[in-house]
Amino acid sequence: MFLTFNDALCEILVENEFQDGLSKGDFQLRDSFRKQADEIYTKVTLRKRETSFFTLYRRFFSKLGYTERVKGILEEFSGGDGFPEECYFARTFREDEEGAQLSEDGVRLGFQIRAETLRDPEQCAYLLRHELTHILDILDPAFDYDTSRPLSEVSPSEESLFRDRYRTLWDLSVDGRLERKGFLPQDLKDRRVSEFRSLFLNLGVEAAEQVFAALWNDRRPSSGELRQMVTGAVSLCAVLNIAAEIFGEGEFQPTFGPGSSCPLCQFPTHEWAEPTEELSRAVNEEYPAWEPTQGICSQCANRYLFTAAFSTNSPGITRKIIE
Repeated sequence: MFLTFNDALCEILVENEFQDGLSKGDFQLRDSFRKQADEIYTKVTLRKRETSFFTLYRRFFSKLGYTERVKGILEEFSGGDGFPEECYFARTFREDEEGAQLSEDGVRLGFQIRAETLRDPEQCAYLLRHELTHILDILDPAFDYDTSRPLSEVSPSEESLFRDRYRTLWDLSVDGRLERKGFLPQDLKDRRVSEFRSLFLNLGVEAAEQVFAALWNDRRPSSGELRQMVTGAVSLCAVLNIAAEIFGEGEFQPTFGPGSSCPLCQFPTHEWAEPTEELSRAVNEEYPAWEPTQGICSQCANRYLFTAAFSTNSPGITRKIIE
């Protein structure tokens, strides 16, 4: 497999290694780098100097073992048919942005990773194995991965909730497999339990434990099954053939009121619009399953009414916006 690392990622990791060495009184690595850097200053033209420095950083990056650290994990997964031939690592600054993504043609794999993660062998190994297990699922025709359709047709806020559920339920299956191979970091299972429970608040304790155990220990659901599970606790239990134990009437729905988020734009608002018949009709053209009881902020209401005014040429609707 052909590996490429972002120049900024190589530079910050090498510089961090310099600082670690200096703090311990070890100047050897830093001095070796400086000696070669001085040669660049004296022998390389200004136009080519930046490229030469990045090449030097990449050389030290490999010398420090980062390339082999990543390559060793990738080789655990790269034997199957259809696995990408190229892998690119880019730097990100946020933990929630770390992850892997396949190119549309499936021949390239991109990773976003923090420098702190790459420096920590255990943390790096877990992230790579976790993401690569997701990639193997995507490449498996039996998983039937599909991103062409939204998870929800109701509102952006419900789509966001369903995406969180989809990711978490899939993570349970992935991390359960990693645990059985002895690759799961300590305390991560407890974190997954908390994430799962927070997304299905109306699921009873016993049913929740059975669902978690089924996804963690027993089998990998297909993408289609995950799409059914995210719609609510009843569907989740039905797909897994577990007796549903639901608290309250129906699924948990976020309440709306002063300061809560609009289900369409997801921004907090203190100004809720009256869902008139005209407004409801305009919203339903984009979100057929949206209902007036879910609420809509005045900003979204004006946007939909404005669009409807020009599409229907209705002076009544236009007057409502102006007022």
